Amino acid sequence: MLAIQSVGIAAATVMFGLVYGALLRPLPFPHGERLMMVYRTADERDGRGPVLTRWSYPRYRSLQRSNQSFVSVASFGRADFNLGGTDGDPERVGEPLDG
Repeated sequence: MLAIQSVGIAAATVMFGLVYGALLRPLPFPHGERLMMVYRTADERDGRGPVLTRWSYPRYRSLQRSNQSFVSVASFGRADFNLGGTDGDPERVGEPLDG
């Protein structure tokens, strides 16, 4: 009986830790509730509705220069590349980008 209770308590503790870490813990930024994400959309394709598209660097810089609504503007993204040498198969690597 004690083993079942121990497993139940451990499972509840793990679930609380996951929920707290993913949903309840504040963002690691001052005034995280004020962060905004601006999206850019393209016309719908194949009847699936609007599609999110990437910002080009010139468009991002234009938004940054003309911004009058936000304290500052920054960008982030991810780029994936294939790395390969003279021997072996190429390896897919990803790296976060920010600006």
